[in-house]
Amino acid sequence: MKILVIIDMQPKFEASKDEKTQAAVVTQIKLAKRHNWPIVVVEFAADQCRQQFEGWEKGPLLRESPTHFVILKEVEKYPRFLLVLKDADDGSAKIISARNKQSWRAIRTFRVMGVNTGACVKKTAAGLAVKYSVEVYAPGCNAPEWSVNDNPWMREQMPQNITWEKG
Repeated sequence: MKILVIIDMQPKFEASKDEKTQAAVVTQIKLAKRHNWPIVVVEFAADQCRQQFEGWEKGPLLRESPTHFVILKEVEKYPRFLLVLKDADDGSAKIISARNKQSWRAIRTFRVMGVNTGACVKKTAAGLAVKYSVEVYAPGCNAPEWSVNDNPWMREQMPQNITWEKG
């Protein structure tokens, strides 16, 4: 069992507009639903987090820059879907907090994807990898500075608990 984590697939991030990346994310959502994995969609919403949405989950889809509709329509009626707002690059603490509020505490593997790979995906994956196993699904990742085959992140020493899957 895994938790699928989708990071910052919001129109305000140029990398999220790539149709191949969106299609890869949707494919992983369908896989997660077939296997009954929980799905956590993470949005960068600094102002809203500071105002009133600390710990907010699965509320009305009216936010500053909501996740692309093509992704939301795949998850919004799925009973194991949570929306998590974060106010920094590393969303791992918010993800773990949301996981712990559900009946998902026993799940210790996270399948991560999204944008921007060199910042938010990388920092969230590293934060999760402190205690958990993390799979980064490359086709579901995108950023202006890299490609799946030439990812500068991969030239660095990866934390031991992170694996990189090229798809």
